Amino acid sequence: NALLAGIDGVAKGTILANSDFGRFLGGLGLTNEALKEAAASGQTYELIMGKLADIPAVAAEGAKGYAQSLNALNKTIEELRGELTKPIFEAMAESMQSLNSWKEADKK
Repeated sequence: NALLAGIDGVAKGTILANSDFGRFLGGLGLTNEALKEAAASGQTYELIMGKLADIPAVAAEGAKGYAQSLNALNKTIEELRGELTKPIFEAMAESMQSLNSWKEADKK
């Protein structure tokens, strides 16, 4: 229903800037003022289609940003995993050193 109201608003030359659809259109540069000017000159269709032509480029940028964010998250998880398991390996290393020291002392 919200999307339908947003599309109806565009057809009437009014974008609700505080709606999700309005923010999306605003991000594309489609504003109430631009719609009114286009309607006055009979260029509403051309304006809307021109703004929508940018969507593939915007989507590609968003996908690239998503991939970079996902890679950064995976790196952070790996670092956290290393920090969480560090005490276990430190304890194991100390135990092995102690065992080796005991074994060498036993040989003497």
